[in-house]
Amino acid sequence: MKKELSLMKKRLTVILLAVTMIVLLFTSCQKRAVIDVSAEMGEGVSVNGNNLIAGGFAKLEDKLFFINGNGGIVCYMDLDTGEIFCNCNDPTCQHRLISCTAFISDNLSGAPRRIGTSQDGMITATESEVIKFTPGEKEVLASAKGNYGALNSMPYLFEDKMAVLTKDKRLVVQTIADEKELLAVENTARPLWGGRGDLFYYDGYLYLVRLSQSDVAKDLTDDPTGELNFNAANDSELIRVSVETGEVEQLIPSNVINISIYGDKIYYKQGSGSGNLMRANLDGSNPELVQTDVNLYNIKDDTIYYSSKEMGDFMSCTIHGENPTRLLQLGDLGYDIRGIYLFSDFDKIVLMRSDEMAFYTVNTDGSDLQLHEMPDFSNYE
Repeated sequence: MKKELSLMKKRLTVILLAVTMIVLLFTSCQKRAVIDVSAEMGEGVSVNGNNLIAGGFAKLEDKLFFINGNGGIVCYMDLDTGEIFCNCNDPTCQHRLISCTAFISDNLSGAPRRIGTSQDGMITATESEVIKFTPGEKEVLASAKGNYGALNSMPYLFEDKMAVLTKDKRLVVQTIADEKELLAVENTARPLWGGRGDLFYYDGYLYLVRLSQSDVAKDLTDDPTGELNFNAANDSELIRVSVETGEVEQLIPSNVINISIYGDKIYYKQGSGSGNLMRANLDGSNPELVQTDVNLYNIKDDTIYYSSKEMGDFMSCTIHGENPTRLLQLGDLGYDIRGIYLFSDFDKIVLMRSDEMAFYTVNTDGSDLQLHEMPDFSNYE
């Protein structure tokens, strides 16, 4: 009898071990959920071109998402009908509660933010959350244990990571899911003009415009307490950081703003007060002048679309700066252009008005200009 009980126990032990092994094997084969927020790299459009100011629009299938300048909430336009909808379906909602599907938790902070499309939705990051919006819905993908950096510089999302410019003037790269720090770069203070949009990822590198290190050294000499006097200098340099090794390379030593990549070239403005649009190889070598009258710009299908710095007109030219053509006069728009947005699967150009209370869509030849005013969806009754 004892022998039979002992044999039964051994059999049960073997069965339990086998079940445990199967469970372990099954769970080990399951991929851990990954938050992948890879930026859209559509064919024929420049990398970072839509983020040269603050990244105001993101296209998702037949909808154009944006953050409404009239209230700071998420809205979208149906591209088939031109009708604009609030992302909250509750007509009594004031869109000031976290539960609202159009509300962004820090939408009153005034900080510039980037939006993009990923995981079948519009995605953005605040100082404390990564959020995905789909029509009528909102999902928090990740929440910070502390915060994601300075309030005036929202995190930049790429792959399963985020790049954060911190309050102590560092660039920190960390995983989105668990906030694990992967690398950090010191002395990444932004130039006086702010450098909105001048941080992005491409092919293993983070490209960043920062206050030039010669000016950092000069400021520290002028102020031995170690506090940077940002009014003492306004120069900037372009660096790139290897996400794999953390190695920092200086690409362009001074006077650089509004960077993007198209083909195998970096495009950039030559200083905040200049109309010179430049380009160089990806390592910063062989800089050359492309066009001399550029305020804002974006690139698609070997065509540069830009606003004239001298007249404010909306223009186009070839990728080499040739054949400048006026598409729209400033008088056609009534306001200066604040942003130029291009999408690989949308044959129109989106132009943000300078007051951010309306935008336009227009064909690439300047025809069929349409004004889209941003509705006021607030409800304070």
